[in-house]
Amino acid sequence: AEGLARLTGALGWFWNMRGYVSEGRAWLTKALQLAEAVSPALRAKILTRAGALNWPGDIQTARSYLQQSITLQRDSSLTPGWEMGLTLAGFALVMIYDTDSQE
Repeated sequence: AEGLARLTGALGWFWNMRGYVSEGRAWLTKALQLAEAVSPALRAKILTRAGALNWPGDIQTARSYLQQSITLQRDSSLTPGWEMGLTLAGFALVMIYDTDSQE
């Protein structure tokens, strides 16, 4: 579990930047299924990566992952990395609002 979480946490931005979104989502889903066995910091990192890979394709899922990451970081007093989760969560909320207002 620890090795998979570290690997997916490290590769998250690679998958995102290179367009390997489906592959990244699949691996991050597996890592999140085992995430209870890893440290809160690592779990928060893979939640943030999963949120990034689900946005803008699946805004609701992205928002859920990002909110979980932010909550985990806040509750665990983890400071490094929370900025990215907050930034992406903010973008997700804007996208949800824009989608709702266009209907």
